[in-house]
Amino acid sequence: MNTIVEVHAREILDSRGNPTIEVEVELGCGAVGRAAVPSGASTGEREALELVDGDKERYGGKGRLKAVENVNEILAPELVGMDATEQVAVDEAMIALDGTENKSKLGANAILGVSLATAKAAAQAVGLPLYQYIGGTSARTLPVPMMNIINGGKHADNNVDLQEWMIMPVGACCFREGLRMCAEIYQALAKILKGRGLSTAVGDEGGFAPAVTSVRRALDLLMRAIERAGYQPGSQIALALDVAATELYKGGYYILRAEARTLSNEQMVQLYEELVRDYPIVSIEDGLAEDDWQGWQMLTRALGSRVQLVGDDLFVTNPDRLSQGIQQGCGNSILIKLNQIGTLTETLAAVDLAHRSGYSAVFIASGAQRSQRIGIPGEVEDLEGLYYGLRFLRDVRLGRKVPVGERTAVIGGGNVALDSARTALRLGSKQVTVYYRRSREEMPVSEVEYDEALAEGVRVEFLVSPTRILSEGWKVKGLECVRMTLGEADAGGRRRAMPVPGSEFLVDADTVIAAVGQAPDLTFLPPDSALERTRWETLVVDGNTLATNVPGVFAGGDFVTGPGMVIEAIAAGRRAALAIDKYLRGDTSPVVLYDKKKDRRVKPELGGRPTEEAWEPQPRLPIPTLPASERAVCFAEIELNYSVEEARAEAGRCLRCDLD
Repeated sequence: MNTIVEVHAREILDSRGNPTIEVEVELGCGAVGRAAVPSGASTGEREALELVDGDKERYGGKGRLKAVENVNEILAPELVGMDATEQVAVDEAMIALDGTENKSKLGANAILGVSLATAKAAAQAVGLPLYQYIGGTSARTLPVPMMNIINGGKHADNNVDLQEWMIMPVGACCFREGLRMCAEIYQALAKILKGRGLSTAVGDEGGFAPAVTSVRRALDLLMRAIERAGYQPGSQIALALDVAATELYKGGYYILRAEARTLSNEQMVQLYEELVRDYPIVSIEDGLAEDDWQGWQMLTRALGSRVQLVGDDLFVTNPDRLSQGIQQGCGNSILIKLNQIGTLTETLAAVDLAHRSGYSAVFIASGAQRSQRIGIPGEVEDLEGLYYGLRFLRDVRLGRKVPVGERTAVIGGGNVALDSARTALRLGSKQVTVYYRRSREEMPVSEVEYDEALAEGVRVEFLVSPTRILSEGWKVKGLECVRMTLGEADAGGRRRAMPVPGSEFLVDADTVIAAVGQAPDLTFLPPDSALERTRWETLVVDGNTLATNVPGVFAGGDFVTGPGMVIEAIAAGRRAALAIDKYLRGDTSPVVLYDKKKDRRVKPELGGRPTEEAWEPQPRLPIPTLPASERAVCFAEIELNYSVEEARAEAGRCLRCDLD
């Protein structure tokens, strides 16, 4: 069971001796996740709010007891019972509880602590380290490290204006060697500083904090230390700067105190161009102020093709800020700090957006996430007691309150309809009936879903179609229905459903759930989008390549075809991958799918196994489930595990997995 059973927070001290918050999340399976919230020394104005107590009698006003209280008293009761592996649902529930744009009500530190601890607990529950749980089981790439060896700005009490001066071992063969190179340069710098009578005291981030009078003098110290350690500047060791320019920005100008200079954004860009020309600088972080969008545009045009221009205070790990930067051509990299935005989900959204922004081709496969309207009189979306299947299921899954009455009518015949009916039972509805306009033979729901619903007490009436939703005082009162009969088959092979004259009747219901179909949600596309649409509000694509009418944009799956099978969506993704690869290489030949498994033969050297026809049929073993009487009143997982014997028997049914 990955259900959250306990959430608890406490106040601890970070590496600087300042208070922060630690959260512990325990799951029903026994897994425990513990996370301490990071807290930056310098923060951007656009970051999510880190809640502090302000009580000068404790830690100079920096205490975190209020954030701790918000976790224990507000967040914990709402999250207990949720599935820890549903990270998005957990984070969205906390965001909704806070209800502010910058998480100022509960505190980003309170929310982030729970978010990270939940992810750690879920990772432990599935037996993965956190980095693989987030990045996938193949995630194992480490970046080139940056070592901060001179501190200035808010990180030191010297006169150095720029905040961090870093070295990067770009010529190292591995991470371990890179760390060794940086450590040797750090020690070489210490000797140089002592030899010149400069301080070797360290700043907040562990770099030396000497008093130097200019940007170039600090860079010269780094170059000398690299050479003293026996390395080549540029080819083996590159330089990186964290300017923290917002701290220098006053009245529209950048003030360099050590050099007694006041520069415009254009002059700052010129300074960076000169420094990049004269020193092996490959990365500049926060080179301009967080709201100096014009300056960032100039800097990106000047150096964006040669230097990593990192937005920290500019983007604050916020997808909206990042999107604005992408549209305006500001920066080309983002620094990821979870405490800037407040949840793991939003952090990963920013990472995903950053990755996608540099692509030359886009594949849209956002599915059919919108419920179709029934299209009958009385159907008003804000009618109390009227729900739409997908939204109904999503809201229940997110832990939101979804009240249902004693009598629930579900309209539809697919898996969403039966899922909605079974969910309504679990929410407390006494009588749940599904109304379907055709017969059982035409019903698209899976056999397992149908049988389990009936076993739990869901009723199904066939050959019935609603003609009106009845209401009173803006509350659902019932349905007006008509009996149907089946005529000749339509173009899709299903017999047409036709109303029987004079067969109208009324149904009492205080809850109606419409689940008559799904459609793509195109609201994320701009109104003036050039993408060609069909009359069904899907996109027009090439049948072979899945290319739209806009170059570089591809689409597939349910987003194009409407709701279908999972394997069909997987096939569309495979086809699109091949098509996009051809597109990026300039190959205009058709996409050809080839499945090697279809032509695979059993090799004699593997034992000369008999052909498939020689095997006796072995039906699939049914998966054990909770008794219907138990599962219909709770949201516990209903499928149980195979026994060891059953698992071996099921594995023995496979003919050729050992060859794959």
